[in-house]
Amino acid sequence: MGEALKLRARLAGEHAELQRQLGEYSFSVVHELKAPLAALRANLQLLERQSGGAEQSPRWNIAYRQIDDMAALLDGYMRLARCGALPEACPLSLAQLCAETAALLRAYLTARGVCLSEDYQSGLPLIRGDEQRLKQVLINLLGNAASACSNGGHIALTVGGDQREQWLKVSDDGCGIDLERLGIERLEQVFEPYVSSRGSGLGLAICRRIIDECGGAISVSSSVGRGTEFVVRLPV
Repeated sequence: MGEALKLRARLAGEHAELQRQLGEYSFSVVHELKAPLAALRANLQLLERQSGGAEQSPRWNIAYRQIDDMAALLDGYMRLARCGALPEACPLSLAQLCAETAALLRAYLTARGVCLSEDYQSGLPLIRGDEQRLKQVLINLLGNAASACSNGGHIALTVGGDQREQWLKVSDDGCGIDLERLGIERLEQVFEPYVSSRGSGLGLAICRRIIDECGGAISVSSSVGRGTEFVVRLPV
């Protein structure tokens, strides 16, 4: 029994090390791909100016859009690879982090005709977490909620908890998650890479990995035509 536990621990350690090395390798490969992509875009701009660009503007725009989409995809790969690194944990107030992030996005949400309400439980203890990564998670969740809402939609951001854990919830009254449209069978599959009706499909996969690295959990519930709720739970 003792040998089996030792073997399991050794294999788990080797797996973690392999994942770390794979993340570092992926990061370096993507980083090398971004440089020629930037050069390609710069030369495309030069060619457009030299040719006048007016008659072929639709084709130029298509080329730019394809390059920008590839750059965004590479950025997603880099963020996913970075998640393998140890988080920079420090004491922080989850409610304050959410309030600051919401303030940054309020103008964007207002421009989309979406109302954001906030409700933060007072007196909560500090948690330990990576502030920038947690902000990235919240920005992603709020951005997804805004995209799901039509003009006049509503998003609710709430924070609560106790002495053992804290949670934040992002709820919207938008279109909900259509499993058939996404080509998935279970709602939890939205956290897998490339499952998306728009964008690179890496956003929620990155969110789950960040929360996992923080020792927490993320879950989702949704009803087509009625809305979606994401819940992030973090240990104190």
